[in-house]
Amino acid sequence: MDGIPVDFFAETLAGPLIIQIAIKSLYDASTRSTIRALGYAALEISIPKPGEVLGIGDLREVVLHGLTNKVWLWHPAIGNRERHAPPKRRPAEVALLFGEVEKPAAKLSVPVAVTPWVQAGGLAADAAYRQLPVAEKIGAFEQQLGEPCARWPDAADVDVTGKGSFCVDPRVWQADIFGKFVRPAAEGASTRDFTMLTVLGWLDMRYRIVPAFEDAEKVAVHQYLRALTAQGYLAELPDQQFRVVPDPRPNGLSTLRWNPDARLSVSGLRVCSERVRLEIPVNQVQRLLEYFEDGHPAVSVATFVQDLMLRLHAPERTVVALLREADLVVG
Repeated sequence: MDGIPVDFFAETLAGPLIIQIAIKSLYDASTRSTIRALGYAALEISIPKPGEVLGIGDLREVVLHGLTNKVWLWHPAIGNRERHAPPKRRPAEVALLFGEVEKPAAKLSVPVAVTPWVQAGGLAADAAYRQLPVAEKIGAFEQQLGEPCARWPDAADVDVTGKGSFCVDPRVWQADIFGKFVRPAAEGASTRDFTMLTVLGWLDMRYRIVPAFEDAEKVAVHQYLRALTAQGYLAELPDQQFRVVPDPRPNGLSTLRWNPDARLSVSGLRVCSERVRLEIPVNQVQRLLEYFEDGHPAVSVATFVQDLMLRLHAPERTVVALLREADLVVG
């Protein structure tokens, strides 16, 4: 890049990314300043004890999952704040020089908004999972979803462009996404937000990707997530982020109450309807605005939801998601 050798360069959905692999015996600290000067997000991953890396499993653990051996050489969230600061010995550099990590005396990191790591659950490790026959993959998801393949929800069988890019039946990778990111959060798990980039990274570790055309796998995943949004499982947020909508509980509508302080505006309704991918006809927009102009409807939430489902031809969970997003209901 511009005459400067880098180990890995990627065009990601979040922008250019450089990854440098620093091995103790080959470490050249002078390259850090030249890499940093490029102005791209650059992550350095150190391998302080290469002799202890005995196989691909060890290497994967160090490179992908290690926490103490990584440091941002530069990141847009850090900007120029550290450009002219005195050099400080960072944990990753200490690991390279001395083979161990010293506890830093002061906080040297800058908070960067990232998607929380999602635990792997009961499935096999990614490397082992890739080697499983399709029948065993399906069996694992049948156990995870609690249903045989023939009775999986429609959310695991969506027709999208580029669906064959993952070299398995589309129901397999879709069930993988649904069982990993959607079902646990819908049933009460604390992590409800995730990005499309996180999903792509998860699939990349678990499937052989052969795109039918350029970026086919990205198109397939994006269309799938938007389909889940239209079905009421997700709410779409800015910057290709998604939020899982809680699962409607049995008789859940009876626990919902109108928010006495709720108000609805044209712009607010437009934003909320886009997030849950619910198209509202113009005549229904006016009707909704009138209902919440000086309060809330005189009927129960359950009755209102049933009526709106018929008028908008939308599933219950999508209508409830719209009311929640607009902060019109509580409970």
